[in-house]
Amino acid sequence: MVVVVSWGRTDLRPEFVDLGYELFRGRGWFAARFVTGNVLDPTDAGLQSLDGGFNIVHTASLFHFFGWDESVRRRADRAFL
Repeated sequence: MVVVVSWGRTDLRPEFVDLGYELFRGRGWFAARFVTGNVLDPTDAGLQSLDGGFNIVHTASLFHFFGWDESVRRRADRAFL
């Protein structure tokens, strides 16, 4: 069993978090903490509460939004945070 309560989660907007709870019927039993903010923007103040709290960040599903050059640049920027 994987304990997911202590894992931090982010989404771009609070409406997306609410939509996810509604879509997957998770409200009331899925007790994870969500923080809203732009994970691709290092200056986003909404994510400051997560600073220093992760060893691994998985963002692979985001990079299809960008062309090759932009994707490589963004991955390199995040590799050394």
